Amino acid sequence: MTLLRALWHGLAVLGLLSLAGALWFASQGVAATPTPGPLETAAARTARHWLVPASQRARTSPEAANEKTLADGLAHWADHCASCHANDGSGDTAMGRGLYPKAPDMRLPTTQQLSDGELFALIEHGVKLTGMPAWGTGTAEGERSTWHLVQFIRALPRLTPAQLDEMRDLTPRSPAEFREEEDMRRFLAGEAPPSAIVHVAPWFDWSTPMTRFAFVRSALLFAVVALLGMPVFAHEGHARKIMGTVAMLHEQHLEVKDKDGKAHVMTLNASTKIMKGKTAIKASDIKAGDRVVATVMTEKDVMIAKEVQVGVNADSKAVGDVR
Repeated sequence: MTLLRALWHGLAVLGLLSLAGALWFASQGVAATPTPGPLETAAARTARHWLVPASQRARTSPEAANEKTLADGLAHWADHCASCHANDGSGDTAMGRGLYPKAPDMRLPTTQQLSDGELFALIEHGVKLTGMPAWGTGTAEGERSTWHLVQFIRALPRLTPAQLDEMRDLTPRSPAEFREEEDMRRFLAGEAPPSAIVHVAPWFDWSTPMTRFAFVRSALLFAVVALLGMPVFAHEGHARKIMGTVAMLHEQHLEVKDKDGKAHVMTLNASTKIMKGKTAIKASDIKAGDRVVATVMTEKDVMIAKEVQVGVNADSKAVGDVR
């Protein structure tokens, strides 16, 4: 009788915990915009670790690491993974930031400390209730490609600028993205006048199947949410690009004027990437009159520059005056 009573008490506690968990989950709504809290993150990572069978976690790569396997892994990453995880593994992409949980920074110990076998299993079989799909093909060739990818993941913290440039050329792009890149190249080189603000809106580029799928999925999700009356949280702002000339640089604030003369003031911070061609430069190297293409995000009503590409100076005598 005592054993039966203890069993009932245990089941009751388990039921209450399950109910509390369900109510908490429902209170969060269906939006993917929030960032999971520390407790949820720790619980999810612990569960993921132990749910990968020990025999899989203990596997080691049968592929000897060399320049060829690393190059194969690099190409595989650029083609399959970079859209969410970014070429450098930071996860700082429109797709990666929109996932729940967000795409992790795979250069950090939370990923690098996983065993090769665990990384292999996560890539091959995916992870439920996340944006991580199963990439396994069930073939020996597919497994070799995954092991090469594991080797490349180990190299993420030490990628060179040359490797990142190579990956940039390998990353799939839509025709609209190709046109945008060519417009930016011509503008920075002084071959064309500045364009108006270009919004980076991959969800509405209908030239790719992924875009059409994402749009239909979002439409269905919003329909379900509307019917259920559940709250939806919107993104604070999408990334956008601003083409123009530098009007002023004061401390960490950069003012850029586009072709219509409209001023855009953005903040440069420690994480802002500033490039001139393929060379990283300092904010102090930016001069008034420089042509720039700035990738910005709005955070709490403040425009933050994520990346600034610097081109020729608008007053340079080396190119024609196309202002």
